[in-house]
Amino acid sequence: MASALYPHQQNAVDAALANQTTLIEQACGTGKKDNALSVQDKAEALAAYLEHEGKAPPYRPVTEDGFRLGTFWQTLVGRHQSNKATVEAVLARRPAARAVYERELCKRKECKDRETTQAADGARAAKRPRV
Repeated sequence: MASALYPHQQNAVDAALANQTTLIEQACGTGKKDNALSVQDKAEALAAYLEHEGKAPPYRPVTEDGFRLGTFWQTLVGRHQSNKATVEAVLARRPAARAVYERELCKRKECKDRETTQAADGARAAKRPRV
């Protein structure tokens, strides 16, 4: 037996279902936000930022276009390295941005290597008996 909903409850349920449908369409790639930027546009924005600022973008700030450049950067240089081919193509045309990109990747790798070495040293120290 279905319970009767008040009109304001039914409106809330309808809105939630419509939102869920939109999210599913976006996740599947069948739907696209009206103002969503393409990966090419995001790569161009990243290259412009790298040329202008000379460093990796911060994680949280939102650009004028409405996307988080830092999040895009993290998905690019992180474990999964999404959209790398598109960004590489854009950076091939922009040598100043390419130089900053390479420098930031080297800094990231050095930092990761340092953490790995410190963790290994800590593990060795933990195995030594205390006197």
